Amino acid sequence: MSVSIVNVFVHVIIATKGWTPLLTNDLSTEITERLLRNFKMRDTKVVAINSAPEHFHVLIKLPSYRSLSEVVGWTKGECSHWFNTNHENKLYWQKGYWATAVSFEEVPKVSSYIALQTEIHKKLSFEKEMSEYRAYGITQ
Repeated sequence: MSVSIVNVFVHVIIATKGWTPLLTNDLSTEITERLLRNFKMRDTKVVAINSAPEHFHVLIKLPSYRSLSEVVGWTKGECSHWFNTNHENKLYWQKGYWATAVSFEEVPKVSSYIALQTEIHKKLSFEKEMSEYRAYGITQ
């Protein structure tokens, strides 16, 4: 076989610094477009993306030659730099990120979960969502 076939899917959550709820509809749309552009520049396919007021959920497919830390770190840094250069409000991301591998079979389920973020967060705070992940041992 002369080409590598790699299916590495990762569910990533990036949050605003201090979980500040600054991602209004207009800002969220603008930042989403920038994040999509940045992931594409790192040859990373975005399968699903959505936000709540203080965080983004992104399901990505990593290329074989990029690390998760490289892709997420560069994307967050470039996005906040671009935003802070072009807006009065400032965007700072929480240090680090949350990520977990997703099997090929789970991609549709995780994509649906990401698409439903607005509905989910009408009933569940981000803090509660993250504590539930911890309860299942899905975080460090």
